[in-house]
Amino acid sequence: MNIPGLFRHSPRPCDVPKQTWQAPSSVTWDRAPGVPSIAKDEVHVWMAGLGADEAQLEACRRTISDTETARAERFFGSRDRDRYVASRGALREILARYTGKSPREISLCVDRWGKPALTSRVNGPPVQFSIGHSGDLLLIAVTVHGQVGVDVERIDQTLDWIPVAEVILSQSERIALRKIPAVYRRSAFYSLWTRWEALSKAIGCGLSLPRATVVPVHVGGNLTGRQDTIWVGPGGGLWRTRIFTPLHGYVAALAVRSVSDSGMKFYLDPRRPRGPS
Repeated sequence: MNIPGLFRHSPRPCDVPKQTWQAPSSVTWDRAPGVPSIAKDEVHVWMAGLGADEAQLEACRRTISDTETARAERFFGSRDRDRYVASRGALREILARYTGKSPREISLCVDRWGKPALTSRVNGPPVQFSIGHSGDLLLIAVTVHGQVGVDVERIDQTLDWIPVAEVILSQSERIALRKIPAVYRRSAFYSLWTRWEALSKAIGCGLSLPRATVVPVHVGGNLTGRQDTIWVGPGGGLWRTRIFTPLHGYVAALAVRSVSDSGMKFYLDPRRPRGPS
């Protein structure tokens, strides 16, 4: 296959100095608190599974809105329909813990880029959230510290990722990928992909975020690092990103304005994920 761009030719060793690769770290998932308390300098990331049984799906159907129910009915396959119902039910249940409302009372809207947000007013700082899912795994990030983005991808070992990288990665990222040992490149590609998706969600511009505007400021001598400070210009400002492994076979990324390690809390929803599917 003749692929245009950076991966078409094998570079000479002197052309590309080797670069170390630090794989995304795993995180410790704590038991979900009944009524979570969130500080202004915190972000809470929730993990849940979408492989719900019929009883769980029926409980979700009772909490989602009429609009969400109608959208669910438009899915052709039952598996995608059930995952959508389970994800919206989990989102409403988790947001209810922060707003003091019942899951059914949660009012949601979407902007022109498809980013969901709360429309109902709550006491205290406004609750911001982001949602990402892949396969049967769901991640929900919640904060009162401004915008937030989260993304997750199941690592597909059969995907021919090189043509995809030519399209969605910036030139500097493709150069960085070429500098690391080939055995790590698939994992690195998914890390860069999820980081860009998380930043796009946080900034609120969908997939229109130009790749060339995403510039790591600190990478600790590694391709992506586990936590980077990212400059997004023009006008995007500084963002903190963290790439992590939520579950074996997946990679995820979180993007927030400025939250320290200690301010990132990871909670496991009772709907425990079953793993890659």
